[in-house]
This record gives sequence, C-alpha cells and structure tokens, in this order.
Amino acid sequence: MIKQLLSLLFISYVTGTLYGLNNPTQLVTIDPKTATITNVGTVILDEIDAQQLSVIDERNKLYYFIGLNKTSNKPQLVSLALQDGHHISSVDLPFQESLFIGVGESIDVDPTSGVLYITGLDPQSDLHDILQYDPKSGKFTKLNEIGDITVMAGIHAFDPKNNLLWLSYGLPDDSIDLFAMDVSTGQWKYQNVSNSMNMESMIYDSQTGLMYGIGLTFDEQNHTRLLLTFNTVSLQWKEVGPIPGYFIIDADLGAIDEKNRKLFAVMQGNDENGPFQLLTIDMNTATVEDHPDVNYPDGFPWSIDFFND
Repeated sequence: MIKQLLSLLFISYVTGTLYGLNNPTQLVTIDPKTATITNVGTVILDEIDAQQLSVIDERNKLYYFIGLNKTSNKPQLVSLALQDGHHISSVDLPFQESLFIGVGESIDVDPTSGVLYITGLDPQSDLHDILQYDPKSGKFTKLNEIGDITVMAGIHAFDPKNNLLWLSYGLPDDSIDLFAMDVSTGQWKYQNVSNSMNMESMIYDSQTGLMYGIGLTFDEQNHTRLLLTFNTVSLQWKEVGPIPGYFIIDADLGAIDEKNRKLFAVMQGNDENGPFQLLTIDMNTATVEDHPDVNYPDGFPWSIDFFND
C-alpha cells in the first residue's frame, strides 16, 4: 500500500511543467529540482523579451509574451504553441517603449476565456493604458488609463473570481501602491492599497482565491523574506512563513503549481557574491524544498510560468 501511495504521489507531482522564456528568445522547460533547461521549438530571432512579461493560456495551450521587435523597434504581443514552441503570431502594441525594455508594461490572462489584459505607456498622453485583447477577434479595447508612476518589475495579476486586474504603480512620495480594476466595467474597484508587506511577486491561486507572493519585512538591522497571501476582497495580508537565508529576488519572477502547492521563485542568498537559485517553496509552510543554483542573468530564463496538465 505504501509503495502504491508513493507511486501515486510521484505521478501527481509530474503532471505539470515549469516553462520559461530564455534569452535569446526561445520557449524552454525547466526542471525545478536541477534547474536543467530544455529547449522547446526554435529561437524567435526578431524579438527581445523582458522580465516576467509572459503568461500561459492553459485553456488554449498558448504561451504569450510581450517582446520588442528588433526591426520595427515596437513592442509586440507574441504567441507561441505550448506543445512545440512554434511561433503563431506577433501583434503590434500601441505603446511607447521605455528606456528599459518592458518597464511599465504587464500582461495577464483570464483563464476561463483566454482574453488578455495588457498595459503600457500611451505615446500621446504619457498615461498607462489598460487594454483588453480578444485573440479570437484580434480586437483591442481600451478599458481605462492611469497616470501614476511606472514601477520597474511592478507586480500584477488577474483575479478571475472577482474580475479584478491588480496592478502596481509608484506615487510622488516614493511609495508603491496597488490598484484593482473591475474588467467587466472598466472602473477602479480599489485604489492606493498599501503594499505594506512589500510583496514583490504576485500570482493568483484558483484553489484558495488568494494572491501568493514573496514579501519583505525589515528594519535598520534586519530583514526577513516571507511567503505571503493577499486577500483581494478583504485586502488583508497574511504571512505563511519566513524564507530564511535569502534576500535578493529576481524582479517579479514567480509561478505556482496549484495542484501540488509549490511556488517557484529565483532568489539570491544573503551572500551578495553567492549564486542565484531556483527555489521550490511549499505554499502551505514556506519551506524551501529545492534550491539548485542557476546561471543568472545570462544562462537562465527571464520569465517562468507553470502549466498544470
């Protein structure tokens, strides 16, 4: 019986795949235990990708990312087939690219419909446009705009249960707040929600309806990395547990395996000269289960996303 149970547990754990977008731009899979990278498909030669501007449409088995086209120097929405990585389409986005590629942009997907929510800087107004994109019709719809300050590696996520698109922007007082828009109406549901736990990655978990991510508490002498949850209805933060021994996090890179309750992040230990590592973190306890070294930033993907088979 024990042998059969262990076999079932192993089968359960391998029912999903951690994907990434390598540099030069190519879809890859990543082994969380060893950080071994396997190429999927061919290199997309005319696109440059940025950190964590990607999403998986699980329903249609598509991998989307925002890239910068080398020829036109315009940001594009690019779609790849998840199965073999082949290039399906590239669509120009009506945004002004920033000095640093991808800064001020975001992409999220509604898992029930495959509709995308994309943000970027309007070249005329200098405001951040919030667009809805329907891949079936190829139509963009502007839902709203916001004038707050661009944040490098700002967190963002879509809550399909409550139809809320969460975004982060800076304020004149140097704080970074969260904003939530109801995508069914295009109206702001919440504004200037304090990111009081300094969450630096945000991923929606359909099993709990909560956002999960890595946060930080600190004072003049100490700092502590934390696994956090954020309730998008009550606006309450909750600490799952500390992640001792780590400090630097690679932008907002993050993904979760909902079925097996694992969160993936790329972090560096307290030794600033030490390697970055791919962490597999238990979502129930915040325990770091695996932490293979990675060759970052030159030899490891700048985006990670998990697909549950």
